[in-house]
Amino acid sequence: MLLVTCSAGYQHEVVTRGAAGEPSLVEATIGALAADLGADVSTLYDPAELAATPPEAVASVDAFVFFTTGELPFPDATRAAIVDRVRAGAGLVGIHSATDTFRAWPTWAETIGATQYGDVAAFPWCECHPWHQAVVVNVEDRASPIFAHLGAQWTVVDEIYQFEDFSRARVHVLLSLETTSVDVSRASRTDGDFALSWTRNEASGRVFYLALGHEPALFADAAYRTGLREGLRFAIGR
Repeated sequence: MLLVTCSAGYQHEVVTRGAAGEPSLVEATIGALAADLGADVSTLYDPAELAATPPEAVASVDAFVFFTTGELPFPDATRAAIVDRVRAGAGLVGIHSATDTFRAWPTWAETIGATQYGDVAAFPWCECHPWHQAVVVNVEDRASPIFAHLGAQWTVVDEIYQFEDFSRARVHVLLSLETTSVDVSRASRTDGDFALSWTRNEASGRVFYLALGHEPALFADAAYRTGLREGLRFAIGR
């Protein structure tokens, strides 16, 4: 797996390394979950590392995991090679702000499934993610092994996104927001459809996206970690 945690926009606490370069919370979590699956993980964190990554460096990656923001400084050829690799059969996992990444590159939204509503740099935070509180999450596909452990509903505290460039015709929704648990008048979407996790196929590749992941406490939560692990398992084709 290749884990990308570079922040070209807002930098989340969970992807920030320690003062002495200690792995971030996301790096430690993905590393542990990947080990459960028998997978090796390398990480790209620094913008200079991304800028120096040639296309051939991603040619043998089995799954990409993105917890990122902004216009990442991959060379254009490398950026295209990542999508080509996914289409050829690799997995792509997007966590939280992966949908607030590559806004100027439409192929990314098409591949991952949506774009976070608004742009944090230009819009008030409440338009990009109207709720940061305890919410009820509906498990829409209880047969999927990714979230079968949650039952019908799950209560969680996190920052909740709303999306544009989103259509259920293009994704298979796993989790969604139970709108009775929030003040829905704060939302910009008017259809009441607030998906929080989905899968999709990109040619021969497998895409898994999970919008939850802002709060550090989630990465110690067994229910969250199990869902993330099973999403990784899906991405690597197991």
